[in-house]
Amino acid sequence: MEVVKDNFIKSVFHRKVHKMKKLFNAVRQNDLETVKRILDENLELINCVATPPPKKDDGQSLLQVANKVGCWEIAHYLIEKGIDVNYMEPDHGLPKTQCFTCPVLNDAVRFLLAGGWGWQKNAEERMKLILHLLEKGADPNKTDNRNSNSWDCAINAYCDTRRTVKDPELAKLYAALFQEVLEVLYPYVDILNIDRVNNDL
Repeated sequence: MEVVKDNFIKSVFHRKVHKMKKLFNAVRQNDLETVKRILDENLELINCVATPPPKKDDGQSLLQVANKVGCWEIAHYLIEKGIDVNYMEPDHGLPKTQCFTCPVLNDAVRFLLAGGWGWQKNAEERMKLILHLLEKGADPNKTDNRNSNSWDCAINAYCDTRRTVKDPELAKLYAALFQEVLEVLYPYVDILNIDRVNNDL
């Protein structure tokens, strides 16, 4: 009887892992219909996290992966279905120099403003995602494992990318985008974040 029970538990576990793998594959392939079908049958999987292979998504949520690969419809669908918009993958005790983990809002801000000459690509979609995340309760004060919040990410990304934008007209457009991001974050974020500053000191 115990053997039968153990086999049943293993079977359920393997089916769940298989569905999780299918979900993450569907996100990476921008297959919204498959994502919808799996979550309609198993909504509890919405907050599952990736396991290797592939190693590049290890510990990340469906929303983090959708944002990373630019699958906007899927990202918005997951947010509407109630995915945890403040989830951050664990660092597994690794030092900050070997591991970077952050909430999806920080990544969305960074992806919007980073990328050298590619900053214009998908800017409108990335801004829509940032607004949707904030609307659904993403915490702009939540810090990554290097103690930067979304405001810090915006400033750091701008400073890094601005140096690569040599054309004066493009530089103006980029500065306007940066200002728009700060205006969006400003009502939500604790810019000084005294507790965080004190912890750093």
